[in-house]
Amino acid sequence: MDEITIRHRTAYRYRSPVRLNAHRIVIRPRESRELRLLSTDVSITPAASLSWSYDVFGNAVAIATFVDATDLLTIESVAKIELDAPAWPVFDVAASAIQYPFPYS
Repeated sequence: MDEITIRHRTAYRYRSPVRLNAHRIVIRPRESRELRLLSTDVSITPAASLSWSYDVFGNAVAIATFVDATDLLTIESVAKIELDAPAWPVFDVAASAIQYPFPYS
């Protein structure tokens, strides 16, 4: 099993302060039998209130609501995951298909 840390940062800069509407954020990895979420941390500037739910596909979705106007919005996420997937490819490759482009007679 491999432990992996995923760091993601998104930043928006505005010419002047703006009032932000609610933002729908899908930033957390979806767990499966091969991917286990060990920890997650989301930080948003300016301060936001987060409300978590799941969509119909099983993705964790956060709705961020803001109070203050701002000229800079940053969303940062750090997720630690445990990956237990078989090495790629997960199927046998014919010896004739190892070289690409494929040789033809």
